[in-house]
Amino acid sequence: MIILFIVFLKKIKGQVRMFLNYINNLRGFVILLIVATHCLWAGLLVWPPMDNMFSINGFLHTFILRSSGYFVFIAGFLFQYLSAKFIFSKYLNTKFNNVILPYLLISIPAIAYDAFVRSDGVFHDYDPIVRVLLYYIHGMHMSYMWFIPMIVIFYFVAPLLIKLNQYPKLYWSLPIFVIISLVVHREVVPYHNPLQSFVHYFSIYVFGMWVSQYRDMVLAWLEKYGLLVLGLFLLSIFMQFYLRFILNLDFYMEMAAYFKVIFGSLLMVYLFRRYDHYLGTSLDKIAAMSFGIYFVHGYVLSVLRIIINKFSLVIHGNILTYLLLFLFTLISTLIILWIVKALLGKHSRKLVGY
Repeated sequence: MIILFIVFLKKIKGQVRMFLNYINNLRGFVILLIVATHCLWAGLLVWPPMDNMFSINGFLHTFILRSSGYFVFIAGFLFQYLSAKFIFSKYLNTKFNNVILPYLLISIPAIAYDAFVRSDGVFHDYDPIVRVLLYYIHGMHMSYMWFIPMIVIFYFVAPLLIKLNQYPKLYWSLPIFVIISLVVHREVVPYHNPLQSFVHYFSIYVFGMWVSQYRDMVLAWLEKYGLLVLGLFLLSIFMQFYLRFILNLDFYMEMAAYFKVIFGSLLMVYLFRRYDHYLGTSLDKIAAMSFGIYFVHGYVLSVLRIIINKFSLVIHGNILTYLLLFLFTLISTLIILWIVKALLGKHSRKLVGY
């Protein structure tokens, strides 16, 4: 990755800022991947033990682990691509209405339950007001909400990222950021630390910016060396398997997962660009609803968990039940978003992000 970075850093071409359909499709695909990840981690299916690297459960966990990194990559890509129109006040206002406000509102039921009903909540020992604030800051009321407090930090440092974009030589610092990411991992125990996750994902965000800045040259390079990137992507997955199930070295497994996201991002950009004419606008609606899907799908999984626990259901995990769970979660989420959109019109975005 660093060699690729050095080869293309010396030149920059002016770009006409047109709509990039392949990136839009990629954004739609990644949100589906994230939903699939959360369906696997929700604990609704009873899988065989992950006691070897060739188990279906182990393979699925390894393949989709850290898929949120792809979302960070796309965020960085789009930030750079749209940077010519950047005005911080307008940018922050847009992010507040489309991301921060929906997060504050959609979180109310989950925080109310965790903060005032559960007796074993993460922040139960704190005063009620402090408890609520801590849930918002750490995103611990629903496990997947950790992403929002982290991405909000990127919004506030946007002027610094614009400076980096205006002086491309600053991209030379990217290898340093990569090293930092390899050492500072995303922390989720005992509770999520948004600042630490920001530090971990910063290099991926900047890498997305860099790929956008030099996308024509990167795509040309991928035309020649796409198989190499595919090989490195598969090697990263294998190393995750090996480090986790054979050596039990989770710290180094996280390093392999990081490179999987880097090479996977390059690979998906290449494939979605190459086959753009076949895909057309097939994922356009999903992409437009991406943040709405992110905000709502966890509630669908939570309701399913309540039902399964209430009736003491045991659903064994396999490819079929996992696929059915994913489809049910996705379709239910889309229906909820469409209903909210029909009821609230343009104001629905402030509630559910769509």
